[in-house]
Amino acid sequence: MDTDIVKVLVVDDELAVGLFLKSILERVPGVEVAEVITNSLEVAQQVDRHRAQVIFLDIDMPGLNGLDLARQLREKDEDLYLVFATAYPDHALEAFDVYPFDYILKPFNEERIVKTMQRIKSGFSQPGSFEDDLVMCKVEGRQIILKSKEISYIESLDHKTVIKSPFYDDLVIYQSLESLEETLTNKGFFRCHRSYLVNIDYITMIDRFGKTYDIVLRSGERIPLSRRHLREIKKRMRS
Repeated sequence: MDTDIVKVLVVDDELAVGLFLKSILERVPGVEVAEVITNSLEVAQQVDRHRAQVIFLDIDMPGLNGLDLARQLREKDEDLYLVFATAYPDHALEAFDVYPFDYILKPFNEERIVKTMQRIKSGFSQPGSFEDDLVMCKVEGRQIILKSKEISYIESLDHKTVIKSPFYDDLVIYQSLESLEETLTNKGFFRCHRSYLVNIDYITMIDRFGKTYDIVLRSGERIPLSRRHLREIKKRMRS
């Protein structure tokens, strides 16, 4: 096998969807979609046959759903890159149990898929390059791993800490904002207010109302900015 080629399997019970996803993935140089599989019960065998390294899989499939399939694949090979490509956002939290690389929602954003595949491919030439993008959190008695780049901000609210993301529903976690600040400061986050930790990459502008300031995010959401942090966040945004 050409070690420069990343072998991918696409698993979706709708062949047309799988072929569309294949056409997107193969835009990335050095990526080969070895097979589009519509029967989830055949996947484990085909992983061995093709020596696949990356699996893009749907969740809602007959016979064996994508979550159960992912659990089987993860038990078999801890190094497989799993990417969920599904129409169902409600399964995101459960999906984190198998440590997927990404969770992409239908209808597909083609640019997002290409970027995900590029990042996966870069990981084969730079082992461990994704570790700086991961954060471990405690949710409902479990530990899950999130990609820090998919967190827009974190809020301390009514004795709870809530993670906000455009890619999945709010996550209530059992860690203090202070402990997360220690983990995330070197991952592009900034403590803009006593109750908020914001991802610098999601900021579009700082808006002033008299003597108060708001941070405006890509989503249009606003979060408060303490005046004493104004100078520092401007510096961070310019860097």
